[in-house]
Amino acid sequence: MSLLDMVREKVEGEFDAAIDVMGYHMLITDDDRQKYLENVMAALRPGAPMLFYKESYRRDAYNGSVRSYEEWLTITGDDYVTPQVRRVMHSDITVNVPLVPGRARTKDGYMREFGCAGFIVDNFQEMEINEQNPYSATIWVHKR
Repeated sequence: MSLLDMVREKVEGEFDAAIDVMGYHMLITDDDRQKYLENVMAALRPGAPMLFYKESYRRDAYNGSVRSYEEWLTITGDDYVTPQVRRVMHSDITVNVPLVPGRARTKDGYMREFGCAGFIVDNFQEMEINEQNPYSATIWVHKR
């Protein structure tokens, strides 16, 4: 087992498939997202599939350019310190916790981003919509 920063490091070798579980949307800047996708592409064999599972998705997400976290903070107000009210699943209990900012995309935003990186999008599925996980999508792609 190895641990890598897929934005700054490349995986050695090529693989038959890959999966990203709720990780890609945690990359805020365009540059980090592009580098991550480039490194993932380099790690996949031609035609290899990849699953992006439960990525942050909003029908009204901001799809414009983001060059820095500070710019993202100005655009969205999402930060690491402001508590947000969350309801504990299956109860009436609420808590105030700061959330780690994530960068949602619209369906078109994800399609464009993956296409520019060299992926073909095979399927895009909106996931459950509830208070704990209001909007997410699972996206099946493959390397050209």
